[in-house]
Amino acid sequence: MNTQIQDSDALEMHLFISAASDISGRASNLDAYGFSDGCETICSEGQNHISHQKEYEGINEFMSVIADGVSGAEHTERPQDDAAVSIVRRILDDLFDEYSLDQSMDAIADEINETMIHISNQWNRQLAAALSVIGIYPDEVRILNMGDAAVLRFHHGKAHIITPLSNTSRLSEYAGNTSHSGHQMADIYRFRPEKDDLYVLATDGLIHAFTDVNGFLRTDDILNILETNQYDAQTLVNAALKTSRDNISACVIRIRELS
Repeated sequence: MNTQIQDSDALEMHLFISAASDISGRASNLDAYGFSDGCETICSEGQNHISHQKEYEGINEFMSVIADGVSGAEHTERPQDDAAVSIVRRILDDLFDEYSLDQSMDAIADEINETMIHISNQWNRQLAAALSVIGIYPDEVRILNMGDAAVLRFHHGKAHIITPLSNTSRLSEYAGNTSHSGHQMADIYRFRPEKDDLYVLATDGLIHAFTDVNGFLRTDDILNILETNQYDAQTLVNAALKTSRDNISACVIRIRELS
């Protein structure tokens, strides 16, 4: 999918960001999140119970990444060496400028995959992760998704499930899959940014917690929790903790103003 974007006169953005991650019922946290405005990078660093909130005013670029280390991605004694933390850091540190340029998103997906394979070869152990990347600019929102991570968009109060939801066929499309070397499978989306739009990046632990017995995602519940709790990602994670035993992570991004 490659949505056509209309030109925007906006030059700067005011964004509110809230992110949280929790170990839940697992022995370790293989999820990670991070975000940056190009000047400062904030990352969860694989910590077990962590959250961040930040307001950005007068910025013209922003990126956030959420990742989930998949089966086969060995956990280490050092959380910062895990697959999810490694790819979040590499994307924010090395690909921030490339992502903001108007270039092939497919090429960036390939580069993310090759980066993970390169790290695996350096450390002589498999590293892999499902992930979602969002870049927000005054004229465009760019989303790239690999594997069973998910991105939701709430526009005028209506939910749009942007990325395909978790299923077994998605598990082979993670970053670091050597079978896709040179041609990474990725979902790519583009939107026009609008005031009050809300984006939620989530790992499968959170998505499963809000999926009903018929397989439908309870997006109304997600939006209600966020709207009644000042868009605090921690409240979303706390709600998911009641039913999910998997690692749970979410990054909530609200576009407050475009000017």
